[in-house]
Amino acid sequence: MLRSPAPGSASVASIRGIPVAAGAVLLLPFLLALGSCSADAGPSTGGAGNNGVTTLPSGSGSWTFRGTPLAADRPIEMWYHVPEGAEPDAPVVIVLHGMGRNADGYRDAWVAPSDRHGFVVLVPEFTDEHYPGSREYNLGNVFTADGNRRSEAEWSFSQIEPAFDDARVRLGLTRQRYHLYGHSAGSQFAHRFLLFVPGARASRVVLANAGWYTLPTSGEAWPYGLALESGEGYGAEDAVVPAAYVTGFLGRDVVVLLGDQDTDPRASGLRTSQEAQAQGPHRFARGQNYFEFTRALAAELRVRSDWALEIVPDVGHSNGQMAPRAAEVIMEAEGNGAGN
Repeated sequence: MLRSPAPGSASVASIRGIPVAAGAVLLLPFLLALGSCSADAGPSTGGAGNNGVTTLPSGSGSWTFRGTPLAADRPIEMWYHVPEGAEPDAPVVIVLHGMGRNADGYRDAWVAPSDRHGFVVLVPEFTDEHYPGSREYNLGNVFTADGNRRSEAEWSFSQIEPAFDDARVRLGLTRQRYHLYGHSAGSQFAHRFLLFVPGARASRVVLANAGWYTLPTSGEAWPYGLALESGEGYGAEDAVVPAAYVTGFLGRDVVVLLGDQDTDPRASGLRTSQEAQAQGPHRFARGQNYFEFTRALAAELRVRSDWALEIVPDVGHSNGQMAPRAAEVIMEAEGNGAGN
């Protein structure tokens, strides 16, 4: 059973027979102040002020991030690539890996798009050793195995913003915001991250080929929805995030990017629980259903939504094959003035 602080009052809307939280529970605190940056060796250009530097040192590498209370005990390797000729105000793309935890491989797959478009790539590595299983990675480490809510400082979600600030200092970046891309389990992390961290400085967010989703509704219990389990059934007052977070989430710049060949209902790692199967037989179907659900919910709540769905032809469950189009989608947002 999931447990949270005492809830506030709420009203209930309905989408396709599923009640939707339209009220709020006790507001969550925002991210803790950024801890001291890691003392581990890594690239540095003297800070985000760049001191007159006109281009950044190019190349690929990694450093170890320990700059939060959680990362101090469970360090996160930060894999990066800086393209030749990149300036301090170059766009930044944070890439979230899948359950294979192969952050270096994800970085490598994004080197060519980075060089082509001129953006900096950052890939945090949430290892199985330090962030085992889906609970501590895909689900953000928000709840313990017995359903107790952890402090926000213990969330995996709470590492992204401080890690970005650490990278800005190390690489001499001046951008205040970043774009976010997640593939497979990384896509699961990304959409839940937006729900639980409303102040995240993510501009365009690309969700690619997630295996299953947390629907932004109190009509389903966490982790398939936002309701807490209780003996009295589901209610909007029993939501894991406030309703205001949901409306903000629906107003984000999000592109659901799906490979049209990601259609194997028996794919390795694909969740087959009853709740996951209700979202569709395979990743391609589940992604489309998730997009339609969020669009219908935004209309129900009268929230202006810029969410978009795009299908990548002849591509299955492959980060490497999704990355080129994902990069173009992100740069389209740059062309519209996003990312600064």
